Formats: sequence, structure tokens, C-alpha cells
Amino acid sequence: MEQHSSQFDLETLLLDSISGDNEKMQASYHVFMEALKEKDTFIPMFFSLLLNSSNSLAKNVALTTVSNIIKSSWPEFSSEMQNLIVNFIFNYRNFVTEENLRFFCCLVQAVDFHIFDNTELHLSFMKLFSNSNNSHLHQNVEISDHMSSETNSSKNEGNISNPVDIKLYYHYLIEMLLSFNGENGIGDIAKQIDPTLQVIMYCLNEEMLYYQACGIKATGIILDLYPDQYHRLESHVLRILEIAKNTISMPELDFLMIWRNIGSLMQIEPPEAFPLNEFFEIAFEAALKRTDICSEDRLCPLLSFRRNLEYLDRTAVKKIAQLSIEIATDYVIRVHYLPTAFLFFYDTCFKLFPHNFIYEYVRKIIAQKISSNEYASHIIALCLIKSLVEYLPHQIFNDIKMVTNCVESALKQQDVLFLSAACQIIASFHVSFMWNLVDPEFFLNLTIPLLVHENADVRVSAYEAVTRIYDIAMIPCRGSVSMILLLNDKIDETSKWRYLKLLSIAVKKQKFIEKEEAQKLEEFLIALFESNLPSNYTGAITVAIQLMIISENSIKNQILYNHVLTTLENLLQSDNLEFCFHGIHELGNWIQLTQDLTLLEKTITTYKSFERVLNLDIRNDTLLKALALYKVAFIDSMTPNHPFIERLLNEVMPLVESDSSIGVLTSVRVLKYVTLYLSPENAFATFNAIGTACVQTKEISIACKCYKAMAYVVKNCSSEIEQVILPTANHMCELYAKGELSVLEGVPPMSSDSDITLMYNSMMLFIALFHIRETTFGNISDNVQNNMNDLFVQTFNVRRFVFNELFCIYKKGNNMLNEMILYVFSTAIHSDVLTENEITILCQIADHLLFNDLHVVLIMSAAMLLSNLIIKNRISWESLNTRISVLAEWWNRCKNERHKLRGTFSSISLLVWQISFHFKRTDLPLIEESFEEFPPSHMARCPTMASVLVSFLEECFDDVPVNIKRVAAVSICRLLIRPRLELHKRGVPEPIIVKLEQVLHRLRTSDESVQQAVHEFINEVPSRLEIIADETTRDNQ
Repeated sequence: MEQHSSQFDLETLLLDSISGDNEKMQASYHVFMEALKEKDTFIPMFFSLLLNSSNSLAKNVALTTVSNIIKSSWPEFSSEMQNLIVNFIFNYRNFVTEENLRFFCCLVQAVDFHIFDNTELHLSFMKLFSNSNNSHLHQNVEISDHMSSETNSSKNEGNISNPVDIKLYYHYLIEMLLSFNGENGIGDIAKQIDPTLQVIMYCLNEEMLYYQACGIKATGIILDLYPDQYHRLESHVLRILEIAKNTISMPELDFLMIWRNIGSLMQIEPPEAFPLNEFFEIAFEAALKRTDICSEDRLCPLLSFRRNLEYLDRTAVKKIAQLSIEIATDYVIRVHYLPTAFLFFYDTCFKLFPHNFIYEYVRKIIAQKISSNEYASHIIALCLIKSLVEYLPHQIFNDIKMVTNCVESALKQQDVLFLSAACQIIASFHVSFMWNLVDPEFFLNLTIPLLVHENADVRVSAYEAVTRIYDIAMIPCRGSVSMILLLNDKIDETSKWRYLKLLSIAVKKQKFIEKEEAQKLEEFLIALFESNLPSNYTGAITVAIQLMIISENSIKNQILYNHVLTTLENLLQSDNLEFCFHGIHELGNWIQLTQDLTLLEKTITTYKSFERVLNLDIRNDTLLKALALYKVAFIDSMTPNHPFIERLLNEVMPLVESDSSIGVLTSVRVLKYVTLYLSPENAFATFNAIGTACVQTKEISIACKCYKAMAYVVKNCSSEIEQVILPTANHMCELYAKGELSVLEGVPPMSSDSDITLMYNSMMLFIALFHIRETTFGNISDNVQNNMNDLFVQTFNVRRFVFNELFCIYKKGNNMLNEMILYVFSTAIHSDVLTENEITILCQIADHLLFNDLHVVLIMSAAMLLSNLIIKNRISWESLNTRISVLAEWWNRCKNERHKLRGTFSSISLLVWQISFHFKRTDLPLIEESFEEFPPSHMARCPTMASVLVSFLEECFDDVPVNIKRVAAVSICRLLIRPRLELHKRGVPEPIIVKLEQVLHRLRTSDESVQQAVHEFINEVPSRLEIIADETTRDNQ
């Protein structure tokens, strides 16, 4: 009775686990997890149930469940338990019928996966159904014995004479064949290819559609293994064509099953004689006519061609595109959900067909959909825009107004699909969009309120959109901190940590917070710390440290400071690994802020926090271990004795050439830091490892990270390391330009639709090489006169080759690529790495850029190029004088753009200042307005603009009109209210800051109106008076 009670309990648990009742499912899960601690006791309970229960459903669930347990735990079992399981399989074979065969096969496959090298046992498994009366120890009949005759014959030469047994045997064999994992089983198939083909044909001719589907999938396996044997599979493929035709009238579930398996067959590269076009016509007809089934299933025949679009002509591809859009429209109407999966063909088409062809075709569809009055058509248009933004940013930027208008309109709708689709477009924005095409503030104002939308999908999409804007914005995102802070009361506890993480990013991206706003944020954070809720204090510490980084006053708040320090120590000591890692993450930011290594020492010696996260197995805790390695490398880079460097190298060097994308990315991110602190010999090895990962990877994202890491090393390494890595760095630039990376498949960027992200990152390495030290190979002119050493010759030749390729790409006229190329040219001029002939070409390019209707995307880089040519005395006042009006036209065009282009304004302002200073012209038409852009939105230009401003006002002070002095004084005030730490971090040296203070004093005392303008600025915010001393007070002192 006790035994039956146990069986009954297990049977109930198994049925509860598939009941659909969440409460029952969770309860059964917890019982299972507890029982699994005693596997040797638990597994026999399954066997007892299988032998004694009369509930077929429970037994099938039991077979599936125990199979999963055995497959994951087999190595842990004792030999006794393993023997028990094997014996049960052979004993239970007599209870197997067509109804439970599939489930029984799961059990056999679970064991066979582990014992495959045990030839005798494996062969016994394969012959398990060849004779139902023999034990496994006496199975001596070859599989071929039962396949040599006609598959539809009931009279066989082997031990099986019953047609029912033959059918069961063949079904068993096809199930075992379908467990093929790409390795185990090749020998079986190779030895008995003809019998295997007979089994497959037998199943293809079965009445049961399930086994027809198995036959289709098995045909794909054989064709993939032996593509040159297609002639032996022609009859199989023709039979599959017949089955495909029958799907026009099949029940929906059967339709779906058959086409999914045809899809697996289509994954392989089709042999020349393969009837691909016939399959396409049938698939298209099936998708077109089956309007009686749900949209997702109707799409399945088209999805089966996802990997074979390149073998179809453009007319067929267009037919797929058009029909997919029709089905997607039907899906939106029926289900009211975004039809993302229905636009599947784009991710493949973008790699196969000319981008211009794809773009123009899709653009016309979008125009048609936008002009329609139908709701679903507008949703489809937004989804198509997302595809173009994601895959063809270098094409769609020409229609950026259309994109921004559609997104803006959608974000002002109430419907959740409009809102989600618009957010997803923003989440797909390319980094270049934020250079000079759209203003992040505009979209933040529209998306931040959606973070608390009542619909969960909208909230998720909004978080992705806001995060993406922060991720790619290169200018301060003003005012977003206060907007996000206002949402706090609407955030539930489950979303608190994500909300606070976003708030910390907002603080970081705002870059500057005045004292009054900082105090409000401090009060908010202190309340979170004192709530003692994990979601509150773990998020609060992230926000607090970012606040302290950008606000000098906040780090002086002793209450907040103590909370941060206490929380940090608690996290580092936590038994929860995720909390421990979070502590390590914030410790890195804390050290960066305070330069205090005291807590680091305690973390290493007392808390053992680093040891705990580094001991994680990357195979089991992949993401956490990857993040931990990167953060530990970052912390190690800030410590003088680099305590983790050896451990980090041992961890990541094996990952460089691993099959795991996360493993490769982790190794590259860690080596970026580690390489800087190694001996030249070891640095050479690690830098080459990054280069190897870059060359071998087939993922553009990894190649980009590699180039970015190499650029970082070149810019920050010692001269000794520089000498050993320079050849590899040069070579990597050359490989990109020649297309000799795996991701480029041998096609140079000049000859293809260049991937703008990869070009951008590879050019960052190229630019980094402009700044290599003279000590690496001496002064260029000296080397030219002295026959040049090998290193110089290599560098010189690589530069010439890459510049020549860039000139060729520039002539193709893609403005998005050209914007980046102009930036490279501009930096090259500044760095003096061009030949006289190359400079002459650039002067000609610059001359052609100076016209009123220059595309707005090029204005920022054009202004930078012109500025550097002026500095290098390559442009005369005579050539500029008649073209100054062009700058005013650029300014006005940018000003009139729907979304103000702050980054572009900064570049134009710097150009105006360079002209004014270089040619001593204080009467330029734009000079007064240009001071509105100081400090610049693009803070990278701040050091240059500050230096030019100081020089200009010092040398031309008496000639500067009073109206210019007023705006200049206020603009200097705007810079000086920023924390010194931030200014230093942005590259503004202390001597320049001191000179600006002196210039401001001189300006304020030069005219009463200047003093009044400064007073008005100071009085806008009380705390400004603490930073900028009142001249009246100063005079009295």
C-alpha cells in the first residue's frame, strides 16, 4: 500500500506539472527539486509508476521527465544506478506501443547520448526492436537484415515477420536517427546508408503525418551529411513535394508540422538539381490560400525559405515580401500585436541584395502604407521603418525627417502598438543618428513618460528606447533627471531596481547638475537608503555614486557619503552572488571617484569578494562571470600593483578563440585593460589575440569591439608597448581596407555596401595610430631623409593605402559614410600624417563642401575639416571671405531643422571662432550667436574651444565689440559653474580654466553692461553666486 501511495503521489505531481494551473505547477516543481536531491531513490519511483500505472498520460509525462533527469545527471550516477536504468529500458521495451514510442525514445536517447562510445550497448539500443522476444544480451541481428527487402513488404528476411512489429521498428529507427546531433551517429549512417534511406522512405509513405514529418527532417539530415549523394535522395524529395502540395487542405496543426520540417530541410545549401523553385511555388500557394488558419501558421511556408533567399530571383523575393506584409497586416487586425516576425526576410535580404535596391523597394511600401487611412497599414509602416533603421542606417538617414515625423506622430497616439513600435524604432537608432541628425532631448521628452505606461509591452519598449538614447547620445541630455525623478511614485517595487539603474544613467548623461537639483536628488537617495529594501539601496548606491562624480557638492554630503560606504561594504560581504558582484561593480566606480584603495584592500583580504566571483564557472554562470571578469579588469587597471592581472590572463586567453560569442567578447574587453600593464612581450601576445579574434569572428558586433579595444590600447599604452603592437595595429587597418576579415568575406568596403558600424570602429583604430609617439620611429621628415626604417615604411604604406581607399569610398557619395570619412580626414590634417598630395585633395574636397545646400549630415564634419585646414594655414582669408555667408546659411538651416542639431552648432561655432582668431576678424556675422554654443554640447570640443576663446580675447580684446564681450562673459560663466573635476575629465587643463577666470574678470570690469549680464546669469540660480564671485564683493575685499 505504501508503494502505491508513492506512485499515486508521483502520478499526481506529474499531472499537476502539465495542468496549466500555476499554483499546482509551482508546487510540483518545488517537490521535484527537493526529490532530485535523492536521485537514487527518486528515479526508481518513475520506473515503478511506468510499470504499474494505468494512466497513459501520466506515463508519457513520466518518460519525458525521467529522460531529462537522466540526460543531465548520468555522470553523477553510480554504476549500479546506470545498470538499473539500462536494464529498465530493455525490460520496458515490451510495453512500448505506437502511442508511447516517442516518449520511450526520449529515455533511450538520454542514455545513448552518454554511452555512445560503448559500441556494444549502443548497437543493442539500435537493435532494440529487431526481435521483441530476445534480451539485449543476445541481439545479434544487423539492422540491414530488416531493411534489405521492399519497405512496404510484410515478409522480411530477418527476425521480424509481424507487420506491426516492422512498423514499430522503423518508427523507432527514425526517432533514433532524428536524435543525431551532428557528431554521434555518423558511423551508423555511413555503414548503412541504403537501409537508412529505406527507413526514411517508409516513413515518408506512412499514413501518419507525424512520421511523414519525421521522414522530411531525416531527409535533411542525410542531405546535409552527403550533399554529393543527392541522386540517391531524389525520390525522397519528390515525395516531400507531394506532401507539401497536400498541405493546401491539411488541418492547421498538420500544416504547421509539415512546413516546420520542410523548413529544417531548407536549412541546407540546396544541390544544383534540388527543385527549389517548385518548393517555392508550393510554399507561396500554401501561404496565399490558407486564409482559414491563423496568421502565424500561414507564414510558416514562407519562413521555410529564410536561409535560401539568395537562390531565388528578385521577383520571387518581392513576392515573399509582399505576401508577408499582407499576412502581417491580417495579424495586426486579428491579434492586435506587432508583427515583427512577419518581416523575417529583411535580415537576410540586407546581406544578399544591393542595399539601394532593397531600400528603394521598401521605401515605396512605407510611403504607400503611411498614405493609407487604415490603422494596420500605419503599424506595418512603423515596423518596416524599424527594419531600415536597424539594417540600413546609411540609407535611411536621407529620409531622417520622415523617420522622426513618423516616430513623433506615433508617440503622441494612445494606441499601444503605435507607442511600442515607435519606441522600438528609437531603440534601433544607429549611433551616427545622434551625431548630427536628431536631438536626444526631443525623444527623451516623448519616451520618458512611457516608462510608467499601464501596458507592460509599452513600458519594456520605452525602457529600451530611453536606454538606447542615453547609450548613443554624445551631448548632454539636459533635464532628463528631473523628468525621471518625477515618475518615482508610479514605480512599483518589482521595477524599482531597473528604474534606479536608468536614473543613474540619466545622471551620468546629463553630465552637469546644479546644486539645487543635486540637493533634491540627495534627499531622495537618503530616503531610499534608509528604507532598507534591497531593491532600493542597491539601486540608490548606483545613482549616488554617479551623482557624486558629476556634483562636487554631493560628495561633501556626509550622510549620503556614509550610506554609500556602508551599503558598499554590505554588498561586498553579501552571501548573494549577484549582490556581491553589484558591490564589485560599484567599488570600481567608487575607486575612480575617490582614488581611495582602502576598501579594495579589505575586499581582497577580508571579504574574499573577488575570489568568489572569479571562481564562478563561465559555462554555468556565463553572464555573471563575463561581467565580473570585465569589472575586475577595470578595477585592476586602477591599482598600482595589479593584483588580478595573472588570474585574468589565465581566465580569458583560452576564451579568445572559443565558440562562445560571450567568451570572445569577454576576453577582448578584459585584454583591453590588461594589455596596458604587461611586459612588451606579453602585451604583444595579448594585442595579437585581440587581432586574431577580430579576423576570425563572423559577428560584426565582436569585430567592432575588437577594433575599439585595439584603439584603446594604442591610445593609452606606453612607448615600449607601442613599438611591439604597432605592426599588428597597422595590419588590422589594412585587413579592413582590403576586406580580409571573416565578417567581410573577402569583399573590401570599397566594393560593397559598407557596414557603417564596422567602418566607424576600424577607423577609430586608424585614427589612434595618428598619435603614436615620435620615439616609436622618429620624426617623419628625418626618416624620409634617412631611407626610413621598416616600421616607418610599414606605417607610411598602410596609411597611404587606407587613405586611398577612403578617397575612393568618398567618391561613391554616401553621405553617412562620407560624414565619418571627413572626420578621419579632419583628424589626419590635425595630426600631420598626410602627404602633400593628400592635403591638396582634401583642400579641393573642402572647397566643394562650402556651398549653401550641403546635406545637413555633412555640416558637422565639414566644419571640423575647414577648422583644421585653417589652423594649418591651408585656407586663406581671400578664399574664405566671399564664402562666409555659407556658414550663416548652414547655421540658419540647422536652426530651422525640426530637431535642433546641437552637435553641429558646436562645430560651426568653433569654425567661426577659428576664423575670427586666425584672421583677426571680430566682425563676422555669426560671432555673437556662436557664443550660445559655449560650453559646447559636444564636450569633446570643449578644450579646443576654451583655448581658442582665451587666445582670441587676449589678443583681440580691445577690438571686440561690447555686445560680443557680453555674450562671451556669460558663456564663460556657463563653463565655470561646472565642477572642476568634470572639466579636467573633459580635457580642459587647469591653466586654461585660470585664464578664463582672468578673462572673465577683465570682461566684467570693461563695461557695466557686461557686469549686468553676468549678474543676471548668476541670479537665475542662487548657488551660482558661490561659484562665480561677485565682482563688487571682490573689489571690496
